[in-house]
Amino acid sequence: MAALVAARREDVTALVTVAANLDHAAWTAHHGDSPLSGSLSALGVATTLSKLPQVHFSGEEDDVVPASVNAGYLALSDARFVRQVELPDFDHHCCWVANWPVLLRQARETFRSMER
Repeated sequence: MAALVAARREDVTALVTVAANLDHAAWTAHHGDSPLSGSLSALGVATTLSKLPQVHFSGEEDDVVPASVNAGYLALSDARFVRQVELPDFDHHCCWVANWPVLLRQARETFRSMER
């Protein structure tokens, strides 16, 4: 959702996602579910957002939205500006809220490194 909104706005300077599904076709295929019909996907705006600084946090233990489902989105993105960060011991629910201040700091540091 955040990527879709960012693609429609001109005032977004960076994008951070947490356990986000950036390619629902890959996600449904991963789970062996029927494809979603008529749903918008962040994959469709990956090229539009490819030069927008982005950090996408994923949990290494996330079975709901594993990091691998975002490979197509990342392939369409400019690697100089887009990072996926996989965190050990995180799953789809655990430990995002408790660690948000640390994650936000990490995202900011990553964005600063992109400016070099």
